[in-house]
Amino acid sequence: MIGRLLTAAAAAMVLAATPAMGLAAPAKTPARAPVPPPAPPAPVVYIAEALHTGPVQTDLVERLRPLHTLLEIELLLKATDTPFAWRKIDLDTATLPPGLTQSLANLPPREPFILPQKDGGLTMAVIIGKR
Repeated sequence: MIGRLLTAAAAAMVLAATPAMGLAAPAKTPARAPVPPPAPPAPVVYIAEALHTGPVQTDLVERLRPLHTLLEIELLLKATDTPFAWRKIDLDTATLPPGLTQSLANLPPREPFILPQKDGGLTMAVIIGKR
């Protein structure tokens, strides 16, 4: 009786260790390394030509909306006697709000955009390059 129990136990161990005849052993799935999250896009610095104004009348913003060049904007500012200054500016996407960064990336080439300033003034700009 003891001999049979040992033999049956040994047979059970062998069956557990090897697949039954005619059955393939289940394939082992190789362990996958965890996929790292996508890296954030590298910051871009947009180079823009810009017109800066001081505080402006609220109706001026509505009059700027249909304009599509800085020259048109400049002519409107001159026609309304709105003081302004030209300059080149850098817009670093690392320091801009994400929504603004996405909006700048989606702009058509040379399309002006308007950034309101804290003092009530405006910055109207066109991207001319990036680095």
